[in-house]
Amino acid sequence: MKASGSDTSDPENSDMIAHLATAAAKTTRLLVLIVGFLIFTLQPNAESKQIRDHNPAWAGAKASENEEVREILNHHRSDRMAVEFAERWAVWIVTFFDGENRILTASVNQDGEVVEIEQKRPLNEADKDERRESEKRRENLLRELELARATGNRVEEREILELLEQLEGETNLELPDVKRRAVDLHPDESTLPAYVLNLPEDGIRRMKRSVTEEINVRGKFRLENEEFPIEIRLRGASTRHAVKKSYRLRFLDQTPFPRKVTHLKAEPMDHTMQQEKLSCDLFKAAGLPVSECRYVNLFINGSYEGVYLDIEPIRSPFKQNKGLDPRGTLVRASTFQHASQRGPIGTLRGDVGSLEKLREFIKQLNAVGRDEFESFARTHTDWPRIRDYMAMQVICHRSEIEADDYLFYRAPDTNKWSLIPRDHNNGNFSVLANRNRIAPPSISIFPQTIQDIGWQPDHWFVLPSRIFNNPTLRNDYLDRLEQYTHQLLLSDFASERIEANFQELLSAYPQDPYRKNWPRHHDPFLRSEEELKSFAARHGKRLLDLIKSERERRESDLKIGAISTQDGFHLATLYNHGTEHLALDQYSLATKDSNGHNRTVRLWGQIAPGDRQIVQLDQETFNFTGGLLALTKFKNGLEDEEWKHNRIVDFTYQDQKSSANAQGP
Repeated sequence: MKASGSDTSDPENSDMIAHLATAAAKTTRLLVLIVGFLIFTLQPNAESKQIRDHNPAWAGAKASENEEVREILNHHRSDRMAVEFAERWAVWIVTFFDGENRILTASVNQDGEVVEIEQKRPLNEADKDERRESEKRRENLLRELELARATGNRVEEREILELLEQLEGETNLELPDVKRRAVDLHPDESTLPAYVLNLPEDGIRRMKRSVTEEINVRGKFRLENEEFPIEIRLRGASTRHAVKKSYRLRFLDQTPFPRKVTHLKAEPMDHTMQQEKLSCDLFKAAGLPVSECRYVNLFINGSYEGVYLDIEPIRSPFKQNKGLDPRGTLVRASTFQHASQRGPIGTLRGDVGSLEKLREFIKQLNAVGRDEFESFARTHTDWPRIRDYMAMQVICHRSEIEADDYLFYRAPDTNKWSLIPRDHNNGNFSVLANRNRIAPPSISIFPQTIQDIGWQPDHWFVLPSRIFNNPTLRNDYLDRLEQYTHQLLLSDFASERIEANFQELLSAYPQDPYRKNWPRHHDPFLRSEEELKSFAARHGKRLLDLIKSERERRESDLKIGAISTQDGFHLATLYNHGTEHLALDQYSLATKDSNGHNRTVRLWGQIAPGDRQIVQLDQETFNFTGGLLALTKFKNGLEDEEWKHNRIVDFTYQDQKSSANAQGP
């Protein structure tokens, strides 16, 4: 006869007991963790009434009480937590660890709600490749940062730090430390167009709780006296974490606009609210296709949400709205145009065309010899539009370089490619993100190219680099840049647009509920009009000086010709176009191998005037795999490991013709 109670010899009972014991152990560990943390941090103090708002133990306990957090921790061992207050988002960041491994991160707002949970997932091979690429780029940027600091180049130091911030991840970007203020404004009192949204409250909470997810919520959009059904979600990258959110609206039936989708951008990092709007104004004045945009006041469920920029997304309807052929191929780029790029080069917008044509164009762009490049550019691109696009990037002081801040468009009748800008709020007009000031003009007249940032980094654009290396195309570009400088910056045009935008904002933006409540004499927005006007004038004068200096610059006598192949060796031909002998020991050849590692070889000997010399590239040590081959000159004739000191004299791409006697430049 058996005693009463559980039979531990029964396998089913044993499994149940083991499961209960495991669950109890996990719960005990979690309770010990919380209690230990509370004992350590909850010390009596005179400000105990503020514990709920400012004590990390309270935040840790709130995160641990969340059902989703508990569910995750029930399946993962956790032995410690870390808590910090992120002032820029006004949330507590609670991270749970197993040893040194992060399990999950929960964001707790000051009402004790868990507004976002990010769980670490196992890395796949694509993740590992991306991590390796990021680490390689980070190492390159750190080397550049050391040089910028050593040479006292503060402008470059700032730009490199911003790139490093982006590389570290979205949550490490500086976002404004703002809290929403209550502002009593009715749509009928709005001096800007009033966009009135009615959305389910639970939908709003879901969007704001999981900001990195694409959560769509349906509701109503009202403009004046008309109402339209819509679907709305958050948009943006790092700005999703800002308190003032940006949105994507899709109209489900009829639309009050000549498009079904529109974007409402909060512009939380721009104290002028003009980076994007003014850029679009100038591109439009130059006759280039660019998004339509306007300032609006946004209201959600009766609450005033502030001033937004309603901007047209570049999708299929954009083509027809801008007079482009709807049959043309539109691709949102994600490429610096290097043939060696791994991964996608872009995303097709609409169902017209294919990415294969763009891949073929980039392959040809990288392979065509320098002697044929001008013909290639005029045959395969809409050269006037490419030239004007590059000039306008400089006019708008677009110094930040990203692989996805533009689109490709291919005309169906001519099969020529052109470029369309997007996302104008990343560094334009030298507006410093979240710093409430405008830096002095500093952009190169050849921005985002090998001429500007050197050959070592991975992130320079191939098409403009090759264009600027061709004397005829470069001079055509400089003429256009000079023309735009006079027409748009040094005339009254830019000043008038800045003033018009400022006056439109003046009645609404100072009351934006997400802005700091500045004393009037300290408000950075109120001084932004004069600062932008001053910037435009200084920028224009500086550009004219740079253009003049470039035109007066003496071309190097030493040039590198086409690369050829013979008997399994790569051969680079150097030409001396000068009237004197050239000592080659002041120069080196540089490239990247198949692993992306920088490779250089120092030259030796001399070249007589009008003569040439063929350099055999030793594959074992130099490992040239095609693509870029740069000719660099040492500073003061001395070797220096830092690429900024090794000035690029000339460069070429591998010519696919296998002839050791290819003609020179």
